[in-house]
Amino acid sequence: MKRRLSFRARIALLSATISGLVLALFALGCFALVRSADLGSVDRDLLRMAQPQVDRRLPDEHWQRMQAAISMLGGPEQDLAMMVVDRNARPIVQSPNWPRQFSASQLPLPSSVGLRRRPPMPMQPPPPPLDGGPPPLDGGPPPPDDEVGGPGGPGAVIDTRPPETETRHADGHAYRLAVVGNADVTLAVALRLDHFEAGQHQLALGLLLGWLGALLGIGAGGWVVAEQAMRPVHKISATAERITASRLDARINPSGMGEEFLGLTNLLNQMLERLQRSFEQANRFSADAAHELRTPLTILQGELGVAIQAAPDGSELQESLTGMLDEVHRLAGLVRKLLLLAEADAGELQIDRRRVDLAELVRDAAEDAAMLAPHLKVAAQIEVSAVVLGDRDLIGQVISNLVTNAVRYNRPDGRVALRLSTHEQTARVVVINTGPGIAPEQQGRVFERFFRADPSRTRAAGGVGLGMSLAREIARAHGGDLAIADGRADRTAFALTLPLAPPGS
Repeated sequence: MKRRLSFRARIALLSATISGLVLALFALGCFALVRSADLGSVDRDLLRMAQPQVDRRLPDEHWQRMQAAISMLGGPEQDLAMMVVDRNARPIVQSPNWPRQFSASQLPLPSSVGLRRRPPMPMQPPPPPLDGGPPPLDGGPPPPDDEVGGPGGPGAVIDTRPPETETRHADGHAYRLAVVGNADVTLAVALRLDHFEAGQHQLALGLLLGWLGALLGIGAGGWVVAEQAMRPVHKISATAERITASRLDARINPSGMGEEFLGLTNLLNQMLERLQRSFEQANRFSADAAHELRTPLTILQGELGVAIQAAPDGSELQESLTGMLDEVHRLAGLVRKLLLLAEADAGELQIDRRRVDLAELVRDAAEDAAMLAPHLKVAAQIEVSAVVLGDRDLIGQVISNLVTNAVRYNRPDGRVALRLSTHEQTARVVVINTGPGIAPEQQGRVFERFFRADPSRTRAAGGVGLGMSLAREIARAHGGDLAIADGRADRTAFALTLPLAPPGS
């Protein structure tokens, strides 16, 4: 059968699941924002490097110098490269480490994109003359071709195209590509993103580890919260475990409980109060009835005994009176058992605790069984001498009841075995017979009061279904127990366990 999770585990798992989903979405959002911000920073750096190079017409020598500078900026790993092409897609300058997959034909040319007009540069005041004379009145000659978009030589302002950035992959690496240009040239700068991706992986790993740590913390917190919430339930369970037939006065202490449990606690305490009253009334009735019946039954037994002696021997009257006396004896035994059960239920069973030799009781029971049933094979296996503290008569009654049942419910040629052994601080008496056995569905009811597996057969044998229940109550009153050790179809075994007497007691 599949084991179900405890309430605490389910609360911790549920809180961790819900919080984990929320934290996962938050971590993914944070990762996306950080990656976008970092990528935007890379784009700004690339454009800050590339855009000023196309704002003016520059000689071809400039691109050679820039290529050398790019190689230096790329460092030993050469993760920065550039390529410049003219309006006809012919390369002017290309870095040696430029990815082969990024050909000039793949770069957007000025013919395919719109140009934008750059605002005119503010006119600077002319420098003062070297001889310290007054500046010219007209401010000096204007710079050549300072008109935006106008023709001119190197250094003239020119229309530029909107910058573009994108990520491309080549040779197993990711590159961030920034493309700028003007009417004459197109400049592309590529940055290999190995370091960038390594940083992103570290960020993702950090977020993942933080997410896992948060899940563990939330799960532990959920467990603690569930444990705190379950404290009233634990208190109720502990009180319920203390409640027995002899301790029905236990009540649940409502102190420290929340308002949600106060109503439940009051209802349970009221139920226990009603249960205690009902049980005490039932015990009083059983005890009073048994006491009231003992005296008239004793008188009736005496009068029947006198009547039987006075009746003619062998007459029908004598036989009828003898049958009546047997029924009275049976009724007296029933009353005696009911009285003992009532005392056991009330926790008032009188036990005269003395040292009792179980080996002697087992041998006596075996001899009685051999005398009662000479047709059966009776054997006693006594491994050790076991001494217990208890009432000799009551313990003897338990063993006698087990042996009587073993003889009564047996095959004509069957066997009865008694075994005495000890284990640690416990004595164990096992009574085995070769009877019809006890059906599995009835084994759990053997110790119920007035239960009889075969009512007609038990009635004929004189049983009323109280012997086994009384025997177990006596065993438990002595700190032991009585249970079925074997209930197969051709074999029945009952085991009586009692604590050994401490040395010197």
